[in-house]
Amino acid sequence: MVLATYKKKGISITNAWFMDASDDLSTIKTDILYIHEAPFDKIEFSPAIIWPQLTLVHDLTASENSILGTLNSTTKRKVKQAEKAGITTALYTSRDLAADSGLLHEFGAHHDRMYRQKGMKAIFNHALVQAYMEADMLSMTTAVFEGHKLAYHAYVGSEHRARLLYSVSLFRDEDEDASLVARANTYLHYQDMMCFKNRGVTSYDWGGIKSFDEPTGIDSFKMGFGGERRTCFNIIAGRSMLGKALTGLLRMRRIISG
Repeated sequence: MVLATYKKKGISITNAWFMDASDDLSTIKTDILYIHEAPFDKIEFSPAIIWPQLTLVHDLTASENSILGTLNSTTKRKVKQAEKAGITTALYTSRDLAADSGLLHEFGAHHDRMYRQKGMKAIFNHALVQAYMEADMLSMTTAVFEGHKLAYHAYVGSEHRARLLYSVSLFRDEDEDASLVARANTYLHYQDMMCFKNRGVTSYDWGGIKSFDEPTGIDSFKMGFGGERRTCFNIIAGRSMLGKALTGLLRMRRIISG
């Protein structure tokens, strides 16, 4: 288990990742505990909000050829086209990002702009990302063509696990070729897996799936890489008096809204 805590409007929120059933939560001092993708659906603390999370996971202990073999024909073709075009990739660790704060601000600006252009509301959580970086849990990757970044990915991770947190592609920049950007993003995901594999990471999590039976466009894209289908659970639990009150209110709102 790895932990990162940040404050939102004075409330301490501790995010826990990569938990095992044997991990001890009783010593964590915080207002709200947010457990991501837990392998269990019960917790000793109350009140708590628990909901299922679907995801895809790649086993990076497999050989490179085996991992490549899980890609469908369309995905595999885009990877090969991107490689032939000369697209390159780079990985930045938490230490790299701390040394150059402009990288995360650049990522966040592109993220929020992408969603505004889609007509969607999704805000890059700078405070949480900063907490992940300070806890040495954050990494960022980029795909570059002729000196221009075309795609960005951010991951939360531990020594042996990596989970996709944010993905940004610059499809809507007038100066960029949409098909080239699509190939760059596809290639970046594949190279991310290979890079993590070479660094000793054994598990690559695609950051959630909405539905396997009725996949969205993003779901279908992720499923094009293969991987093992899994169901896990997200848990929000109040720990302090303030946290318990806020979690209780949030739980009631979820019940009322259906």
